Amino acid sequence: MRERPEFSPRKTLILGSVILGLIIYSAYRKPPLPPNPSWSGPTMGTTYRIQIAHNPLGLKELKALRAEIEKELETLNQAMSTYIPDSEISRFNSTTSIAPVAVSPDFLNVMAYARQLSERSGGAFDVTVGPMIELWGFGHDAWREESPPAKAIEDAAARCGSSWLTISTGGLQKAIPGLRLDLSAVAKGYAVDRLLATVKAAGCKNAYVEIGGEIAVCGKNPSSRAWTLQLERPEYDSLPGESLRPGKIYLSDAAIATSGDYRNYFRDKGRVYSHIIDPRTGWPVTNHVASVTVVAPLCMVADGLATTVMVMGARDGLEMIESIPQVEALVIWRTEEGFEEIKSSGFQDIESAAPKL
Repeated sequence: MRERPEFSPRKTLILGSVILGLIIYSAYRKPPLPPNPSWSGPTMGTTYRIQIAHNPLGLKELKALRAEIEKELETLNQAMSTYIPDSEISRFNSTTSIAPVAVSPDFLNVMAYARQLSERSGGAFDVTVGPMIELWGFGHDAWREESPPAKAIEDAAARCGSSWLTISTGGLQKAIPGLRLDLSAVAKGYAVDRLLATVKAAGCKNAYVEIGGEIAVCGKNPSSRAWTLQLERPEYDSLPGESLRPGKIYLSDAAIATSGDYRNYFRDKGRVYSHIIDPRTGWPVTNHVASVTVVAPLCMVADGLATTVMVMGARDGLEMIESIPQVEALVIWRTEEGFEEIKSSGFQDIESAAPKL
């Protein structure tokens, strides 16, 4: 017959104390920090994503960094987003006054680069293209399914041109009431640069920052290698990530941006009209360039140059790229048989092998 175990108050007390201690420890101990934390959210009419590799920050520091990032995004949106009715750019666009309008240093920084790129490209890049963008239905509150009348294009072109805009330390001044700015080709890149600088200032040496496909990285990825990216094939009607180009891009301490005709467009009578407008003609580009990817030290530079080369075309665009230090580009040309790639002299080095870090 099996004997009943003897009750021991001392053993029961010890066991209870151990269990209670484990409960208290579990309740109060800090959860382990992920080695490669990331977060994302909406911004600038699209989304952003940040990843920190080999995280050196504590939980409190990470929370503070995220709060700072979100505050910066709010500030940049309030300056340059046409989706916000009372943003700086919206107020400038809506005013009919030709008096100077004060804007933030961020806005002025972007405008200074935009003016420089406009001059360098012979007007192929121009942020005063706002009236044309709206006319063709590529603004945030308009859409069309047929090309506008020639007279309407002519009228919109008369309200565009950097010569109608004065940029000074006091702000911006339009010479004609109808002048409207569109910073969609540079604002996201500038914001990426700002966020990466904030992350680095917090002590993170390895990070990835992306807004709407415009990317800047520093240091190593979570696998202690260069950050590895894969480009999309510019297929009409494909979903993001659905059709990928063979080969990879390896980046460390660099930025990358892509502009293309295959996401934002409409068809009319068998012809494709994309959102890439040539400011010199008022019409969407028709040079058979499907996409342009630019790698540069700064994302604002890559962002602006990608759009500019789309407008200039492969030959003239790559000639300009070759004249700019530390900048490389890949142009994908649309042909009847499919796609053809044209690369700047140093682009092959970016995709041939992962750099040793």
